[in-house]
Amino acid sequence: MPLNQTLRKNSHVLWTVSIVQDQNPEAQTKSEFSEMTWDVLNTDTIDAVTICLADNLQRFRLMIQHGISEEEASLECQKMATAWHTDNLPALEKLKENKKLSFLTWQEFREWP
Repeated sequence: MPLNQTLRKNSHVLWTVSIVQDQNPEAQTKSEFSEMTWDVLNTDTIDAVTICLADNLQRFRLMIQHGISEEEASLECQKMATAWHTDNLPALEKLKENKKLSFLTWQEFREWP
């Protein structure tokens, strides 16, 4: 990833992940996500990480690309999100153990004050 700026001690990082595995299976998942996780784990100023999967953003692309309804595209997005969690379980466990990992849905992010 590497981080592009110095972070203050006890920083809480919001990490937004755009799920596009259907086009690029390694994008922000598996080995690429593990490498980015390693950077976060080795940054001692990061105390907590919140991951926001921007999975639902992909619904518009899927609707256009496959000629499907928004509801069908949203279901496909949910499948991609489930696969993302499965594919990245080891890295997510490391973040949970070391960086107070939490998750935020795209909808929660949009409604966040």
